[in-house]
Amino acid sequence: MLIRLSAAFLAAAALLPAQELPLLPQPHSVHRGAGSLKLVRPTLGFAAKPDNDDTLVERALRAILQQSGITPAAASTTAPVILLERTSSQSSWQWDDTPGPNSSEAYSLKITPTRVHLKAATARGLFYAVQTLRQLLTPTATLPVLEITDWPAMRLRGFMLDLSHGPFPKFDELKRQIDFLARWKANQFYLYSETNIELDGYPLLSASARLTQAQVRELIAYAHDRFIDVVPCVELYGHLHDLARLETYSALAEMPHGGEINPLNPKAQDLLRDWVSQLTALFPSPWFHVGMDETYELGKVPGRPLEPAKAGEIYLRHFAQVSSLVAAKGKRVMIWGDILLQHPEVIARVPAGTVAIPWRYSDEPDYDRFVAPLAAARVNSLLGSGVWNYYDAVPDFDHTLRNVDGLIKSARKHGSLGILHTEWTDCGQVLLRMADPAVAYGPIASWNHETLTHAQVYDCYARLLHPRHAAAVSRLLATVSESQSALEKALGTRVFQTLWANPLEPRRLERARAHAAAIREARLQSESAQATLLTLLKDGPDPFYEALLYGARLLDYIALRQLYALEMDEFREALAKDPKPANYRLLFGIEISETDHSRLFDLMDVAGELRAQLRTLWLRDYLPYRLETAMGRWQGEFDRWRNLQEKIAHPARSYREGDPPPSLLP
Repeated sequence: MLIRLSAAFLAAAALLPAQELPLLPQPHSVHRGAGSLKLVRPTLGFAAKPDNDDTLVERALRAILQQSGITPAAASTTAPVILLERTSSQSSWQWDDTPGPNSSEAYSLKITPTRVHLKAATARGLFYAVQTLRQLLTPTATLPVLEITDWPAMRLRGFMLDLSHGPFPKFDELKRQIDFLARWKANQFYLYSETNIELDGYPLLSASARLTQAQVRELIAYAHDRFIDVVPCVELYGHLHDLARLETYSALAEMPHGGEINPLNPKAQDLLRDWVSQLTALFPSPWFHVGMDETYELGKVPGRPLEPAKAGEIYLRHFAQVSSLVAAKGKRVMIWGDILLQHPEVIARVPAGTVAIPWRYSDEPDYDRFVAPLAAARVNSLLGSGVWNYYDAVPDFDHTLRNVDGLIKSARKHGSLGILHTEWTDCGQVLLRMADPAVAYGPIASWNHETLTHAQVYDCYARLLHPRHAAAVSRLLATVSESQSALEKALGTRVFQTLWANPLEPRRLERARAHAAAIREARLQSESAQATLLTLLKDGPDPFYEALLYGARLLDYIALRQLYALEMDEFREALAKDPKPANYRLLFGIEISETDHSRLFDLMDVAGELRAQLRTLWLRDYLPYRLETAMGRWQGEFDRWRNLQEKIAHPARSYREGDPPPSLLP
């Protein structure tokens, strides 16, 4: 951990070791001293007359103190116990300064036995000092004597939340996400929307899952009070099926009811011009993300194929048209970088000032190849990392941390602006709450000046967010990652992608048979995680524990269904070798299909319980949109085992010696 101790304080620091300070992000330098300061009705004050942004910092500080059971005193004529000092009049909302000790986001924090002094050039810097102070505050309302000097390693520390591919968060959940990101010194929150933001004149678009313009404005104001800029992240080329599926707009698409607009259609350009006009007016952010990733239909429509070079030219021309619309509104244009990298011949001709976002969420030994072509063409970049939690039972925290660390290494090497950490919901059943530690790591790592080990991250995070159960939570984050990774390797794919597949298919049985020991070990780990979480929940409800418990149970179920499939197939083979009625009654009538206590009833029980548990957690955090689709998948899973049970149970009364065993497939 990056804790720098001055020689003058070494003796005192030995009494309070540096590792006892679970600080995330890690400050640039921490000098420990002797003693502590106990806060008892502390007075708060500014070194100079505060402006509006300064009062936001004071409000945040008062809320943190009150949450810790500390009631600040009324104004006093004596020197304040907690002094906030802003050293310049520069704006808190500038984006062009270089990170460093004199940057707009830098701060210092000094705690003596009698006073706390927070100092920064801007209110944003003071706000970050308050977040560090929050982490230092103990349950007994004491603070260690120390001095911190700190600034971020990277300029942009953004997080993007997917509003279009899976469940749609409630408005309060979006606010919770912003509060959560503020703790880790994030400075951007990207709202990913395909058609999920209300625009005038388009009443049919995403009517059951969208943010109204009033909600967007409220969210922007809420984030502003936490020094986070809300950036629109929209799609102005591909990923527009929700537009094209409507007959009213289908003619604007590359393919009828497809996923991309036709960039050569003048009416499509008119629609995008209107969208850009409305969205740039709605969002005050100086940044505007136009999307344009994964244009699968570009140049590949049957009967209308294009040479790659021509496809690249069409893509560049469309981007240039959209970019000019956005730039004319005074915004700086961002674009996903994947299609540019597929057509490297056009990179040098992208409009000046463009920020390209090459994204890569998989585990790579080196990410330079996704950044170097942009750097060579002097195109600014912001690297896209990902929370590894879609198509997974639980978030893979280890994978997420490796992905972020690898991209940050490349970002530093090539002078990128920072990291855009993304959370996608593609499988349609992602629970945001269980991914919180993985979400936090994006802004944490892009602030840090050095890379922490996974164990250090888990330990600090658990001690900060779950101090009563820190050791258990730290182990949990590692355990569920290890369990899921082991199961993925055994099954040969992302675990959620196996959930709706039939584990009794011959090729799945063959693979499971070869990896049965690993599947059992993964299940043991998931059971250990469940036992821990059930114990923690005895202290009272906790949304993170509840969501992670569902994920651990889901991981357990995916392993169980494959192990049970192996056993049922073994029973089928045993009956084929010795086809006696007694064997059928035992193996198929009792072990596989008996009412209440058998493998198929176990699978029905757990599938039904997981379905009910998902509904409860979903309705806590999400709108009902897409809930019934998610429930339908679980109903189909339940029906798979119910139908098989009926198929097997009935012949038990009519089976004759020598009959072949029934097929376990539909």
